[in-house]
Amino acid sequence: MIRNGATATHQRPPYIYGEILSRSAYTAETDKRLDRPRFGVYIAQGVATGAVLEFLFVVIQIITVPDGYNFLFVYGLPVILGFGAGWGTVKALVIWTCARLAHRRVPWLIRCLIAAGVLTGLTRVFDVFFPHEPGPPVSLSWIVGSAVFTALACGIVIGSSLNPWRAVVRGADFIVARSAFLAGVTGFILRLFIVYAFMAFVMIMICFTQVNSTHKEVVWAILIVGHLTAALLVVFIRMPFWLLLILSVPVTAPVVMVVAEFQHKLDWWFYPIIGYLAVWIAFLLARWRHTYSALAVINDEIHYYLID
Repeated sequence: MIRNGATATHQRPPYIYGEILSRSAYTAETDKRLDRPRFGVYIAQGVATGAVLEFLFVVIQIITVPDGYNFLFVYGLPVILGFGAGWGTVKALVIWTCARLAHRRVPWLIRCLIAAGVLTGLTRVFDVFFPHEPGPPVSLSWIVGSAVFTALACGIVIGSSLNPWRAVVRGADFIVARSAFLAGVTGFILRLFIVYAFMAFVMIMICFTQVNSTHKEVVWAILIVGHLTAALLVVFIRMPFWLLLILSVPVTAPVVMVVAEFQHKLDWWFYPIIGYLAVWIAFLLARWRHTYSALAVINDEIHYYLID
């Protein structure tokens, strides 16, 4: 715009600056809320990290010390995972308390040092209250290496932006009130079952290679571990429903073929496998948009003919 032979500069309306300030304040408040230590997330991180670490150390024990009694670790897997989850929970509580006192997320290096200190303290307390005879000598490098690895894993995961609970109960992208519950429950059951079965059959596969197992048993163990590995990737990676459905078919097809071919030889295994396939179907249906349209129609018909 030209006025009195000079070009007037463009003036922004006053409310623009108000919008910019409000948006900046909202962004700052959001960042502060995300950086605030959340108790539930820390506990979930501690439980997941502790259980996985305990499983890894047991697997290393089975590999490095071959023994015909290593199969007992498979039966004791719930206790092993619970023990690791308990240790991880204590570390998460201490790190969360430090973050709460600091009113912000603690840097990862300090979290690693805290985890190392908690690990050392818990070990001392455990030795005092539960004394046991010293086992075979362990190399210093293994003691230091395992302690450093545990501290790094706990310090990096606990207090980070990872949310194991949300990963387990995550549903579909179109989550609404009526779909969140079904998607969360089916995801929780299926994902935890696959994780547990994967851990158990990894241990079984290693044990089969250490004892006088038949070639058929070893092959079956490898096939089951391969199936569970593919299933883990399918159920945990975020993807659209059409891709989830396509990938679920080749993952579950071998299980269906086993049931159809050997249903009379599976004995009591038949019922857990059928339940596993049923949860897979429920998992898929809970993430299919048309499922809820059909449920809404059925609900309307029930109200029309039976209630109204």
